[in-house]
Amino acid sequence: MICKKCNFSNKADSKFCENCGNLLSVTCPKCGKNFSLDTKFCDIDGTNLQGNYSQNDNFTEPMPETYQGLSIVVFILCIVPLGLILTLPEIFNASKVKRLYESGDIEDAKRLSRRIKNGLIWSVVCTVVFWIIVVISLNN
Repeated sequence: MICKKCNFSNKADSKFCENCGNLLSVTCPKCGKNFSLDTKFCDIDGTNLQGNYSQNDNFTEPMPETYQGLSIVVFILCIVPLGLILTLPEIFNASKVKRLYESGDIEDAKRLSRRIKNGLIWSVVCTVVFWIIVVISLNN
């Protein structure tokens, strides 16, 4: 398999170029079969293989943080209804980060990870503000 980035000749079953690390093939996330980058759909199960793959991707980037454990902790600590409303979707979104990353949608996984982080921050802020208001109200 010839690398389109550096023209290095790799073994036929190589996923990454041995010379520059460039992605040479796409793996179907459902069946695990490798296909050339030009293949649009898996011939076994019809899965769309294009995602966000490009010829220059090397997929050495680590998976973005899912914040799943932190989401659960914040959910438990935010007894305030607004905190619960803000945190509950983030618990479900946390599992989507890994699926997006594994399917090759790295940018979407990063975006969702940032959204989860921001949602958790807002949940904590809302809870702290709520308790400040409660304490001030009780002292008056």
